[in-house]
Amino acid sequence: MARQLLNVPFAAPAGGIINITKWKDESLSTVTAVTDGRAALINTTFNKLKSDSESYMLVTGIIAADGMPNYPQIGMCLTIDDIAIGHTDTTISGRNGAGGGGIFYCGPDIQNEGTLHIVHKSFKEFTVNAGSHTLKGGWSSNQAVRSLIYKNPNSSLSGTYGGADRHHQTGSHVLIYEIAR
Repeated sequence: MARQLLNVPFAAPAGGIINITKWKDESLSTVTAVTDGRAALINTTFNKLKSDSESYMLVTGIIAADGMPNYPQIGMCLTIDDIAIGHTDTTISGRNGAGGGGIFYCGPDIQNEGTLHIVHKSFKEFTVNAGSHTLKGGWSSNQAVRSLIYKNPNSSLSGTYGGADRHHQTGSHVLIYEIAR
């Protein structure tokens, strides 16, 4: 059977990855409570090469964190150009919160432990045309809500909570895929 495949003429695949943009942040930063934290975790630009009818965007990665002051999941969102950001926005396919989600909190609910935010969202159902775009990740909620205290914790946090946090250097890594439809 494999022998027959050797004689098949090459044909371009119908789909596949067109482009990958990498975002990386390894600097320790304090994340304070803010009125709108949509860009508190990720704020970067990228270029989409093809039209919306030819390709869509898929974003995946991890954000290293420390501490969990309150309500880690409320209003978490990942958006491109603030598409349907409102948590009660019903303008996209009649869905509540269509612009929300895409970042998920994973870890203990305590202030002196390392946590992780998992980033994964497809923008296949949204219109994202060719050109420059802004990717934001964080939360769209009130000032009391945030899912971390420190982004990219490292050993300089030792003793911050009166304990012995012994973090190694951490980093946040996100890949922005442009995928053929």
